[in-house]
Amino acid sequence: MVMVSIIQNDVFVVKDAGDVISLVYKYRENGTDYYSDRRGSVRGWRRRVFLHGMEAFGAKKEEREFIPGVKMSILIRTLPVMRNRSDAFELVDIINGMAIEELSFWTWKLNQLGRDAARAIKAMYGVK
Repeated sequence: MVMVSIIQNDVFVVKDAGDVISLVYKYRENGTDYYSDRRGSVRGWRRRVFLHGMEAFGAKKEEREFIPGVKMSILIRTLPVMRNRSDAFELVDIINGMAIEELSFWTWKLNQLGRDAARAIKAMYGVK
């Protein structure tokens, strides 16, 4: 009997269309995508912040590692509620410093509450 970890089948794909960048989550097994879900899209200065976040997290355009993928997911889902660029760059540093338990908690909250969870991240960490 072969046991396969779900995490090994999680793939985060960054789609860059020039002015808009999107993050898509895919469940992939043996080269076949069984599930796909767009986590979010950003444009303008938020796109530049997301690209900076990718670099800070050490992420690739197709990320199979769990932690950088989850960090990108939290960032792209929180950026739309950010009001200014400097706080958004600070958010990248905050997310990059989170432990796996914190990352899992905020992923769960974002899945359950969406924008309300993004606003909670802003309030809890003191970014605008």
